[in-house]
Amino acid sequence: MSTRRVVIVGAGIGGLTTAIALRRIGIDVVVIERAGADELAKGVGVHLWSNAIRALQHIDLADQVAEIGTEVTAHRNLDWRGRRLGSFDLAALSDEFGAPSVGMSHPDLHRLLLQTLGPDVLRLNSELIGFEQNTQRVVARLADGSVERGDLLIGADGIASMVRRQLHGPTKPRYSGMAAWHGITDYTDPQIPVSEMRTYWGPGARILHYHVTGQRLYWLAMLKSPPCMPEPPAGRQAAVLKTYRGWPAHIQRMIAATEPDAILRNDVVDRDPLQHWGFERASLLGDAAHPMTPDMAQSAGQAVEDAVCLAGILKAAADPVAALREYEQRRTGRANEFVRTSRMVSRMSVLDAARLRVVGDNVVLRAVHAIQRSRSKARTDLIARP
Repeated sequence: MSTRRVVIVGAGIGGLTTAIALRRIGIDVVVIERAGADELAKGVGVHLWSNAIRALQHIDLADQVAEIGTEVTAHRNLDWRGRRLGSFDLAALSDEFGAPSVGMSHPDLHRLLLQTLGPDVLRLNSELIGFEQNTQRVVARLADGSVERGDLLIGADGIASMVRRQLHGPTKPRYSGMAAWHGITDYTDPQIPVSEMRTYWGPGARILHYHVTGQRLYWLAMLKSPPCMPEPPAGRQAAVLKTYRGWPAHIQRMIAATEPDAILRNDVVDRDPLQHWGFERASLLGDAAHPMTPDMAQSAGQAVEDAVCLAGILKAAADPVAALREYEQRRTGRANEFVRTSRMVSRMSVLDAARLRVVGDNVVLRAVHAIQRSRSKARTDLIARP
């Protein structure tokens, strides 16, 4: 193994998982993060399908994630009146692939990764402003005038990635036509099994929920909306309650039970897939490489796969630059498929009532679940256990 040090930009799920995986095979890392400690462990819920947990098995984190989170054994789809559309047996998928699907809170997952990695490799409040590379190394320049050097640089700095901008030029994210509202609440309902994910579909809107850490309930509401909408005058909670008036009663109660200050809102965006991610000694990972809408719940899972796959390739690589190209060749096709499929499902969400009947016939949902099943198994042939 010729790679001695890797500079990672971004301390999200992808960046931290990459740092953990690389340290376990003996590679020195530094993680550059522009946010401070108080800003890191924020967010709401994250769903890790079996493929993500399977990848985490290779860096000995799967059991800890499963213990902190809540296993999801079924995904049920219903219409906005509560009538059944279709279901997906996640328990069978878990048995087939030897790993569960897990829901957990994003802050708890982030804290676990930080604790596993340790503080000695993190440079918080450090903003990347650019990098240079030559035949021997890459040099990252920071806003405070300091630099970090390494054999490779990995941009795991999210959809607004500075590393991506330098590698591929500035581009604007693509707005999906949907806005997303998120919340976590202690709301419980005896008619909502702890092990189920449920998605309710309506014309121009949908809402899903599943249990996360401590069996709290996470919900994600997505609705057709112009981009960059101002804050609703009556507040976020009131706006979501108004949108889902007339939907199943527990949805109204679930939203009402959520602390208004804990409700987050964002425009749903992605980017067109890249055919190649990096050049020479720099590459991309996670949302910096393949930002996708949340429709397939694979953003975090694909970042985890990226991280573990990269470590597996670098462990046996004599040439770090060639290793980056092999990593990209192995990962771009699979990750880009999820970008495209997520975009396809997102477009279903803006259908009018007549076209939504196709969803009611379960044709589209069956196709989506078939795609999810066929793509859930991680590529483990290149993931070498540390």
